[in-house]
Amino acid sequence: LLIAPFSTKRGAAIHHLATEMKLAANLRSQISVGGRYLFILDTSDELFPACSMADIAFAGGSLVDIGGHNPIEPALHGIPVLFGGHMENFFEISSELIHAGGGILVRDQIELRSNLEALLRNRDWLRKKGAAARDYCHSKQGVLIRYLRKIKEIL
Repeated sequence: LLIAPFSTKRGAAIHHLATEMKLAANLRSQISVGGRYLFILDTSDELFPACSMADIAFAGGSLVDIGGHNPIEPALHGIPVLFGGHMENFFEISSELIHAGGGILVRDQIELRSNLEALLRNRDWLRKKGAAARDYCHSKQGVLIRYLRKIKEIL
């Protein structure tokens, strides 16, 4: 399990909490110190490459009212993205990702767990969801150029 906090400064606090819960965890900055099943990314600019190693992603901050985190990084790697109902910061992207078939909305931790288990049990479904996530991202490439061309026409 890879935990990538929004702020890398939170890595130590997450590691401390994991230790209190008797979970052996490894900080990226201290790669050989902890466990091998819980990995906490506490270094900068490594989320995107780390996503390439994932099978499934969950957008943190989306089960609670803080607006959610960007689902694009894992989706670009062809990884299905699960998220809760608080994706206000990425409302359009998350809605479109669901519609495209690459995102899964979960209402609570029970739905999160059941969807994670279902994806892990059904590798074909996992691959289809991941491909849909990647296809969604590819369909959006070049949008800035299209917007700039429209702006140029108007001006």
